[in-house]
Amino acid sequence: MLESALQTIIIQQKQEQTFRRERFETISVQVKEIALNQRNNLIKQLKNIEQRIDKEKEIKQKAQQVINQGFQRALSDFYSWLYLPKLLNQYQNELAIALEQNTFQQWCNNDFQDKIITYQKNINEWGDKACLFFENNFLTPLNISIPDPPEISISLPEGSEEKSNYFNDITTVGIPTGIGLLVGGPIAAAVLGGASYFLNKTTTQAEKEAMTQNSQTPSTSVEFAQNYLTHFSEQVLLSLRKYEQELSKIMEVPHNLHSSEIAQLSYKIQILNDLLTGL
Repeated sequence: MLESALQTIIIQQKQEQTFRRERFETISVQVKEIALNQRNNLIKQLKNIEQRIDKEKEIKQKAQQVINQGFQRALSDFYSWLYLPKLLNQYQNELAIALEQNTFQQWCNNDFQDKIITYQKNINEWGDKACLFFENNFLTPLNISIPDPPEISISLPEGSEEKSNYFNDITTVGIPTGIGLLVGGPIAAAVLGGASYFLNKTTTQAEKEAMTQNSQTPSTSVEFAQNYLTHFSEQVLLSLRKYEQELSKIMEVPHNLHSSEIAQLSYKIQILNDLLTGL
């Protein structure tokens, strides 16, 4: 009886072990099938994301190229206008006259300011397109300010007043006291008349030269105009370089687009791979 009972227990244990093993194998197959399906779905999602990222990068790179080409054309036009020898040749004399005549604002509104507004507008249009496409509103618009005109005071050439007084002194004092003491009679009258004519003629010529020089644009006005345009060109070039750097940052295409999403999917795929290896 005891032996029969022991055999019965052993048979039951074997049957239970077989049942458990078969059940485990069945569950293992089911788990493996589910894990494989999940892993395949995740791999498919990962590939779709990578394809979407590649497509997005391609679109952004094309947009970057188009916007940058248009921006560089607008920038090149402004650079060409700001080229100092060209800028001085076009505006220096006009500005010098405006400074001399105190008509700077009229001169500025005539052509100078219009050109600045046009070039500035063309550049800002490409900046706005970049902000719209790359969904970035942190670009400060380019705003070129026109410096105030220099305050200048034009005076007569140095020594002109002294020269005029000097000639007057010679005419009124030198003739009667100098030549008049040396020469007398008709000869004196002739000499005095000739000398007086000569000195009066010299004085008149000096006055004419001074008047002619004052009627022209003084050299100081030209220098003020040159300094003004040089400073303006330098400041605008600095502003353009800063704007170009900021725009370049906005249009940068990152290499790690959707990196967090890719990292999460990759982590889940790795867990499923480890699970499948252990089954």
